[in-house]
Amino acid sequence: MKNQTPRSLKFITLGCIAALALPLSAQNETADTNRPRDGSVKPAPVTTLDVNATSMPNVAMPTDPNKPREPSLKAPVYTYSATPMDRKGEKWAHKLTACGDYQVAISKQASTKASNAQVRAFAATLVADHEAMNADLNAMAMTKRVQPDTNHMKKHHDDVVDLGKKTGNDYDEAYLEDVIDGHEDAISSLEKGSKSDDADVAAFSVRYLPTLRDHLARAKQLDKAID
Repeated sequence: MKNQTPRSLKFITLGCIAALALPLSAQNETADTNRPRDGSVKPAPVTTLDVNATSMPNVAMPTDPNKPREPSLKAPVYTYSATPMDRKGEKWAHKLTACGDYQVAISKQASTKASNAQVRAFAATLVADHEAMNADLNAMAMTKRVQPDTNHMKKHHDDVVDLGKKTGNDYDEAYLEDVIDGHEDAISSLEKGSKSDDADVAAFSVRYLPTLRDHLARAKQLDKAID
């Protein structure tokens, strides 16, 4: 007598086969959603960037006008050739050094003495920027064997003292006028330097012109605002 599979066992076997087939069927149906009826493949969906996302990097945030900005100049890391400057280049370096040192001196004073908070913040920014620029200029001058002008600050000493005698709004206006005059002279020197045959002088001038032009524009804006 032949062995016969019980009827209940047949139903169990068929049920297991059907259960295994369902996931495969679902996967095929999911895969087929990217395939049109004509047999071609749909392109992958394009992911777009949410421009309103709060995690977007490098977004400039508004700053408090009463606080100094982060210095726009960093510590000098530039390499200069040892080719000596000619006499014209030395005069250029001496003039720019004198201008930069004077801007640092009056801006250090104004960063605490100015009556207007925005003027104090601006002065603090100028101190940081011009100290970085001066350090770079001094490094270039030493490499190119320029003899330092040790007397240049003596010429400005009386001007710094006289400025410090002013108070209140008069002081703020006088300080900004000195910043404007000094930056106009420095920008003129850098514009000439940008055309120099000395590649180091030209590169230095091009590097710092944008920062000094920004200083000049902001000084003029503040001067108008406090009038």
